[in-house]
Amino acid sequence: MGPEPHALSPELEGLLQELAREPNSSLLRVDRTKSLGALVPRERTSLLAMTGLSALERHLVSVHRLELAFLLRTAAVSRLYEDPQTARWFTRTVTMTKELQWLSTPRWRTRAVHVLADTSSDSAISEARGILEECVSGDSSRTPGVLELAAASMRLEPCDQARIFAGNALLASGQFQSAVRVYRSVLSGQPSDLLRSMAFDNSAVASSGLGLPTQAIEACINACLLKNADRPTAYLNWLWITLLHGDADEILKANAALEHAVPVHHESVTSYVENMKTFRGQAEWSSNAKRSQLVRTLLDRLGPVARRLANEQL
Repeated sequence: MGPEPHALSPELEGLLQELAREPNSSLLRVDRTKSLGALVPRERTSLLAMTGLSALERHLVSVHRLELAFLLRTAAVSRLYEDPQTARWFTRTVTMTKELQWLSTPRWRTRAVHVLADTSSDSAISEARGILEECVSGDSSRTPGVLELAAASMRLEPCDQARIFAGNALLASGQFQSAVRVYRSVLSGQPSDLLRSMAFDNSAVASSGLGLPTQAIEACINACLLKNADRPTAYLNWLWITLLHGDADEILKANAALEHAVPVHHESVTSYVENMKTFRGQAEWSSNAKRSQLVRTLLDRLGPVARRLANEQL
């Protein structure tokens, strides 16, 4: 689900610099308290119909809307995965054969240099990102967060990818109910199997955090039923949530699905286990004696992938 490499055209960069200097600009500034409201509705509204836009803002919308929206989403995912406090909630694995790539990685920079004829250095990308951040916040002393960047992109181009990024930020900050609300907005539309699987999967984690195990396990199963998504994390979450909340039959069902879908040495398994160790090391969760005893009785019936996760429960 990673963003494709992109860079600002010289014309757009000049327009953004001019727009950032206008104190009354309203196009990209999103009130922090209203960010969630911009992410949930699915109705498309023409930005050209918005009142109060300057001539410069109307030109920006009509000519560069998609380009700018993409770059705002790129900044959002970069923020999400560069912050250790949010990144630990997710693995970098998108599918069995694809890893997430975002703005600041050396891999993305190398790819961008080859693909983009008008991008000759990392500094150009960094400057473009800085301009986007300034336009969103209206205050160069404050760095915008994922919700603000995603909401600003949605005003230009409503899309489920931005909703997923925003939901993930809410999930990682412990705002589980709001995260579920955003994921349900994705599911109410017609997203790709990949995005639908992500929405089900992450809503399962949020539901688990809310103490709703039945909804959590059901969402896990729905995420894994989308075979075209090919997402190992969905199977890992299914097993983990059943270890936390499920009975023996539910754990063994999740184990069978996981062992069939995900090889024991797949990178996603290692990343997932490391994330669980981080949570446990920071005392943000702990297993209780009753759950540990149930897991011990099932160890011999679990496959090698499931045992790696189960050991973190003991």
